[in-house]
Amino acid sequence: MPVPRRKHSYQAADYAHHSPLRLHWLAMDGPQVLPLLQRIGLTEAEPYLRDRTTGEILDLLRQIFAWIPEEGMELQLQQALYRLFALLSLPPNAGQKKAVEWLKKCEDYIDSHYMELITVSDIAEIAGVHRSHLYMEFNRNYGMSPKTYLIRKRMEKAAELLRHPALTVTEIALSLGYADVYAFSRAFYNFNGISPTAYRLGRQASK
Repeated sequence: MPVPRRKHSYQAADYAHHSPLRLHWLAMDGPQVLPLLQRIGLTEAEPYLRDRTTGEILDLLRQIFAWIPEEGMELQLQQALYRLFALLSLPPNAGQKKAVEWLKKCEDYIDSHYMELITVSDIAEIAGVHRSHLYMEFNRNYGMSPKTYLIRKRMEKAAELLRHPALTVTEIALSLGYADVYAFSRAFYNFNGISPTAYRLGRQASK
């Protein structure tokens, strides 16, 4: 929280090229600003907060910056600012706990619908977050992108179904939400390094 007419300087305590220092400047004025700043713990003596930045806050800041140049967005900006203060007033790590909740919701949705023609956009809509935020948090918590998680679920099920000789490869492809057998075969090969037919023959030969 820079104080007006006072010089400030910033630097990263442990600079890393892959994670550079980033600053988001948002100037505001009005009779409610000081009480709101004090409510979230910002004072002249301690003009910063620790461990409060979340993906939701960054998404909200981007939205605020996008609205500022536009005319007629005053009410939306006021609502967004109150939302920003509400998020900053949460205890440290509260945002992370909330992220875990919607990530579990995404996981459950994928596990229940991976055999349908769902997309990453569908998953982001279920979570109520931007695709980029979904991608970042999914990678952080699962070690892979939501698309990779979705493909892995489909491929695990595909391998299971290929062990049943009564089902044709085309039937398996359509049951997993692929438009045709060619799209399925390409996805299976890219994931497993072997075609569905070769995988099935290899399983039969090993019996």
